[in-house]
Amino acid sequence: GALLARQPMQTSVASKPAVIADSLALFGTSSGRVLAHNYATAAGDLLPPPRDAGITRWEYQLRGAISAKPALIGSSGDVAGVVSQSGDVFFVDTLTGSGVGRAKIAGGAQAAPVADDAVMYIASLDQSVYAFQPSEALLRWRYRTAARLDRPIALHEGVLYVPVPGQGLTALDAATGDVIWISKDVSGSVIAVRNGELIAFEAGHAQVIDARRGDVLEDIDLAGFERLIPTAFVDAPIYALGASGAVARFEPR
Repeated sequence: GALLARQPMQTSVASKPAVIADSLALFGTSSGRVLAHNYATAAGDLLPPPRDAGITRWEYQLRGAISAKPALIGSSGDVAGVVSQSGDVFFVDTLTGSGVGRAKIAGGAQAAPVADDAVMYIASLDQSVYAFQPSEALLRWRYRTAARLDRPIALHEGVLYVPVPGQGLTALDAATGDVIWISKDVSGSVIAVRNGELIAFEAGHAQVIDARRGDVLEDIDLAGFERLIPTAFVDAPIYALGASGAVARFEPR
C-alpha cells in the first residue's frame, strides 16, 4: 500500500478509470482529447528521471467530450476504441499512436463500449447498438431500439447483453446483431456469470437469469446496496457496496 509515485496529468481526465495497455494509461477528456499517458517502462518499472512524472505518448482531438471509458480490442490490446459524446468513433494503435479508423454515429455513448478480439460494440444514446471493426472503422451491423441506451452492456461467449428501457434485457448475437431473446422482466445490467447463469443488477436488486432463454430464475433483495463489483466476470467473488458505507463479499458456491 506504499505510494510509489504521483504523476501529474497535463489535462483533467473525464473517462475513469483508465484503460491500461502495457505501460500506457488511456484516458478521454471533457474537451474531447484522447491521450496515452506513459507512466512506466515496458517492464512496469517507473520511468527514470526526468520522465518519472510520466509523459504523454500520443493524443488526438475528437469532437465532443469523452466520458465513456475506452475499450481495448483483442487479447493483446494493440488497438483501442473511443466514442465521444458527439458521436465520433475513433480507433488507434495503442503503441504507435497511429489512427486505424474513424466513423461517425448519430449520438454519443454514456456506457463504456465493450470489445472482443475483432469488434467493438457501442450502446448509443441515439437508440442504437453498433458493432464496428477497427480497420477502416467498418460497421458490421446496427440494431435499432426505441429508447436511449445509457446503461452498461456486457459481452460473453459471443452474446451481447443490452438493457433496453421499456423492452428489457436483450441478448444479441455478437456476430450478426440478431436477437436471441428478450427478457421483459429484467431492467438491470449483466455484471457477472455464476455457474453458467447470468447475474443482472440495478440498485438494490439482483436477478439470476438463464443464459439460454432469458428466464428469471431468482430475485434477490439487496436493499441498501448501490453497486456490485465482480473481481472477474466468470465465477468470481462479488463485492457489494452500500450507501451507508457497508461492504459485503459474495463467494461462488
